[in-house]
Amino acid sequence: MSALRTTAPPVTAERGSATWRLIKAERTLCVRDKVAPLWGIGFPLVLLIVLGSVSDLREPVEGGGGLTYFDLYVPVLILFSLAILATASLPITLAGYRENGVLRRMRTTPVGPARVLAAQLVANFAIAVVAMVLFLAVAGFGFGVDLPKHLLGFALAWLLAAAALLACGRSRTRTWVTFRPPCRC
Repeated sequence: MSALRTTAPPVTAERGSATWRLIKAERTLCVRDKVAPLWGIGFPLVLLIVLGSVSDLREPVEGGGGLTYFDLYVPVLILFSLAILATASLPITLAGYRENGVLRRMRTTPVGPARVLAAQLVANFAIAVVAMVLFLAVAGFGFGVDLPKHLLGFALAWLLAAAALLACGRSRTRTWVTFRPPCRC
């Protein structure tokens, strides 16, 4: 006699969980899409290089503690990149999923649309981390900008900004909340 298996087979390291496979797929789709790599990393990086090449921005700021204007622009461009990812890449992708019926079809699977949103957030967050490291490397090696003095404070501020901006980008895609005029009873 053979015993019936009543539980699902264990998830192996090769297969991974459905959420991790979805995150890998969303990461691949995010990179394939031209919005995140081109506008989220490429455009701000070109802007960083152009601003670094301007000699007037390499002059120290009065009362700035030896910082130059370019030193002050590097964190701004890092946040600019994060803002583009959060307010352009994320809503465009999720709106496209909704328009094409991907979210409706995902609702019928055990994965569900909430995991698609989580996977998109993780993928955009990973692209933002790569962009931040790339910007700091280009500014440091290419233009002599020092790393932030307080790395823990910088990392915490960046994480809070990333969470806030990605939440704003996610809320722009909330199409399930509809406006209903007040009842005239």
